[in-house]
Amino acid sequence: MSKEEQIKEIKRAILDIDPDALTGAAREYIDDGNDGVDAISNGITPAMEELGNQFDKGQVFLPQLMTIGDGVQDAVEILMENVEGAEDEEKDLVVIGTVEGDVHDIGKNIVALLLKVQGFDVVDLGRDVPLEQFIEATEENSPAIVGTSALMTTTRPNMEEIEKMLKDAGLRDKVKTMVGGAPVTKKYAEKIGADAYAEDAKEAVETAQEIVGK
Repeated sequence: MSKEEQIKEIKRAILDIDPDALTGAAREYIDDGNDGVDAISNGITPAMEELGNQFDKGQVFLPQLMTIGDGVQDAVEILMENVEGAEDEEKDLVVIGTVEGDVHDIGKNIVALLLKVQGFDVVDLGRDVPLEQFIEATEENSPAIVGTSALMTTTRPNMEEIEKMLKDAGLRDKVKTMVGGAPVTKKYAEKIGADAYAEDAKEAVETAQEIVGK
C-alpha cells in the first residue's frame, strides 16, 4: 500500500469512528518508514475538522467524538515516535477552556487536539470553567497563550471578564489571548481587547503558530 493510500486509511478510520483501525493504520504507516508529520497534517487534521463539521450538522454526536478522540491521541503518539526532537524540544504552552456557564466543548476539544498535533503543550481546563481558574492556570503555567471559547451569547461576556481579571492580576501583559466560538467575531474580540480571534480550529492553530513565531 502506498503512503498516500495509508493516509487515506487513517482518515477513513477517524471518519468511521474506529479507534482500533486508526491505531493499527498509524502503526503500519510508521513501520513502513513513513513520515509521521505528513500523516498528521494530511490525514488526522483534515479528518478531525470534517468530524467537527459533521458534529455541527448533527450527523455525529459527542460520545462518538470522545471515542475517536482517545484513538486520535494514541495514533498521534505512534506517528510522533520517529520525529526527531519531538520529546526533547521545548514547547510553547497554551491554556484553553470553555468559559463558565457554557457546556459546549467540541470545538475547543478539536482546537486542543490540533494544537498538540502541531507541537504545543496544552493545559485543557475543560468546559464550564470558573473564570478564576483561567487566572490560576495562567499563574501556575506561564503560558504563551490563553484561549477561551464560548458557544452561547449569554456566556460570551465572560471572555471580557477574563481579560479584566488577567489585567487586575498583573498577568495581561505576560500572555496573548485568543477567543473563538459561534457567537464570537473579530469585531467582538477587538472590543474586549483580546489579542487574536479564530473562526475555526484550523485558524486557531495557524494564529497560535503566528503568535509564538512558529
